[in-house]
Amino acid sequence: MPKLEEKVAVVTGAGQGLGREVARRLARDGAAVVLADIIEETVNTVAEKISSDGGEAVAAVADLAEYDQAQNVMNLALRHFGRVDILCNVAGIGPGGQMASLGKKFWETSPDQWTRDIRNNLYTCLNCCRAAVEHMMERRYGKIVNWETGAVLTGGGGGFSVYLAAKGAIYTFTKCLARELGPYNINVNAIAPGLVVADPDTRPPMAHLGPEQRQQWLDKQLNSIPLGRLGTGADIAELAAFLVSDESSWITGQSICISGGDSVR
Repeated sequence: MPKLEEKVAVVTGAGQGLGREVARRLARDGAAVVLADIIEETVNTVAEKISSDGGEAVAAVADLAEYDQAQNVMNLALRHFGRVDILCNVAGIGPGGQMASLGKKFWETSPDQWTRDIRNNLYTCLNCCRAAVEHMMERRYGKIVNWETGAVLTGGGGGFSVYLAAKGAIYTFTKCLARELGPYNINVNAIAPGLVVADPDTRPPMAHLGPEQRQQWLDKQLNSIPLGRLGTGADIAELAAFLVSDESSWITGQSICISGGDSVR
């Protein structure tokens, strides 16, 4: 029996990158999945692929930084599948995305930029957790996995102060929420990826580089990773699948760095 058979998972940011890989992996493990993303075309494509492979998937288009839209996603899951067992909060804007403050020193950014960055990285997580937890508490069962970054512990390479402030808040929020929800048999953990390129040909930071520039960028990054390679979407999805399964039933409040050893420096 697949280890997630008869489970229902909501995966945010599921139209691309790591969210897509997590959604597809949970579906292969037997979960019915509700895919939430702000881009309609991509999230529908992922849902269709999962369905054509024999899984169950429903797509939802939503700006999860708005609480009402996060609640609508949970309501959709309840209407289609009757419950929500798993929530993977992958949605957000990473260093390779269109962050307002990308690459800028803190004193070069504005309050409006801070709002956009924090809204798209922190509020998406808070809203989805708030929309899901009361249902999970009533059933006395749930698995929540939030998304951080391994750079929270190192400060990154500079130019990411507002992004890391939002991810650092998720780090603390995950530990607090785990304490609050533990008595209800709900596990709350976080994944803190290192340098991962889920779609090297279509997504930053490598998508806009020529072959020579791409190799130079890769060589520079690999020098800091003891295992000698970048992470893949499959690496992250494997950890997520474990954390949402009952095999992880005594793990909660943890931030698990998966970085090829980069965090040891």
